[in-house]
Amino acid sequence: MPASIEMMDEIVHNNNRKKKVVVLGGDVAAGYFVKEFVEAGRGAEVCIITHEPELPYEHSTLSKDFLWKENPARLPSFLVPLSAGAADAGGVVQTAEWYEENGVEVITSTKIAKVDAVKKTLSTLSGTCIEYDRLVIATGCSAPHFPEGRDSYGKLLTGVFNFCNHADATQLYQFMEDSWNSAKVAHSNPCNAVVVGGDSVALELAASLAAWGFPVHMIVPDQHLMSDLWPKELADLYEAELRARGVTLHAGARVAKVVEGEPGHA
Repeated sequence: MPASIEMMDEIVHNNNRKKKVVVLGGDVAAGYFVKEFVEAGRGAEVCIITHEPELPYEHSTLSKDFLWKENPARLPSFLVPLSAGAADAGGVVQTAEWYEENGVEVITSTKIAKVDAVKKTLSTLSGTCIEYDRLVIATGCSAPHFPEGRDSYGKLLTGVFNFCNHADATQLYQFMEDSWNSAKVAHSNPCNAVVVGGDSVALELAASLAAWGFPVHMIVPDQHLMSDLWPKELADLYEAELRARGVTLHAGARVAKVVEGEPGHA
């Protein structure tokens, strides 16, 4: 099983041992990197540290299969696959047993507070020090803070969700399911869903919500979807498809304020 922060003093200090390579992150980049070491017979040289409680998994699944109304994907089915497409095909994934058999340490639920590149050490929030020879940062990105959707204490308002990791997706799915079932019982229309953003994750979220039957509005800060990558002609095709599914797009718009209501609205 993956190590926890309580086990780290024994792992790192009591055994007087340090890992040659420490990988920070819990997405596919971390998993595939470690896979290369395992295939070279060097799995015991590597340690993965992730702030999430789960083993490294395919975060991209969260905005797609995970949100399906029927037969949604659930862990461990989309842990990092051992080969391209393995998870989608129901193939072999990097389980806790796989890491253990190959000598790879996985430390979950652990946040790094400081990196000392001169001493080659990592300090966790709890004060534990971890030594390394090489450090690989594969953390990806985090969701914007979105102050418009928070109260004076920094807490997200009711009905406002970040969408970045498994915990976020689980919370959103539960809200979707509860809202849909409540509307069904009351013989009323489901609540409006507003997706803020114009990247691939926002696009997939909008499509998933529309597939459930939620009226969806997309607030796209730029003039069209995926403006950093797509020409307008390509974006027009996807926008037409979203509109056909009942999604209303608001291009070139930004959120000025979120007013908490029941369950919350922008």
